[in-house]
Amino acid sequence: MNTRRMLITALLLLSTPALAALDLAGVSLGAPITSVKEVFAQTSPELDITPVMLDGVLVGYEGNLKPGKRATEEFEALVALADKSSQFVWMVGRKAELSNGQEIGPSVFQKTLESKYGPPSATSTNLREANFSATWIYPVTGPQYFGELPSSPCRNGEIAGTTDRVSLKDFKVPFEFYSECKTIIYAEAKFNKAGLITSYQIALVDAQSAYTAAKAQMLAGKRAQERAVQDILDRGNKPKL
Repeated sequence: MNTRRMLITALLLLSTPALAALDLAGVSLGAPITSVKEVFAQTSPELDITPVMLDGVLVGYEGNLKPGKRATEEFEALVALADKSSQFVWMVGRKAELSNGQEIGPSVFQKTLESKYGPPSATSTNLREANFSATWIYPVTGPQYFGELPSSPCRNGEIAGTTDRVSLKDFKVPFEFYSECKTIIYAEAKFNKAGLITSYQIALVDAQSAYTAAKAQMLAGKRAQERAVQDILDRGNKPKL
């Protein structure tokens, strides 16, 4: 590798946040799911932390207000989901609806996000729907993506979908992932007529590990189907003439 290429590589590494350290509500992507309950309880003691099960297997924890309790925000919810096989967290989400007097200025909201996750890949403001969103896209190879979301690595390449779909009350869970996508951070906020943010939702997604798990699941399903077909062929079934 020549000196110029080494310098460019070093600059890219310095300008790219350490994705392994990404966290939300104290939970990092890739953390063991068994560690989440205690972390959520420390982050938001007013929440009731309950397990999320899939086919009898622990795949996450969800936090909602305990009966009769009131959070600093009007409403808050937390979630962390893990792959059923590896038991490592691939998604963390946080949602809040702010009470009167707790609203947040849009510039403060965006600057707070950027102070933790760096500049977003893309932002969008819809005045008609009173909505603001920011997205961070990291491909499997190369630095952070900047540009139009439809052209991003997280919407291109080979796609894999999982059948291990979890339904949550307060969060939309992605179930399709692309081979070129490594990590997604997504933040969305609603604002009132005064232009102040009244609710927000943030999610971190380890899309690469989710794609790998979904791909393995698809291949296992394909092999099982092929075995079932071969078993039938091996019986030598014949038509009645």
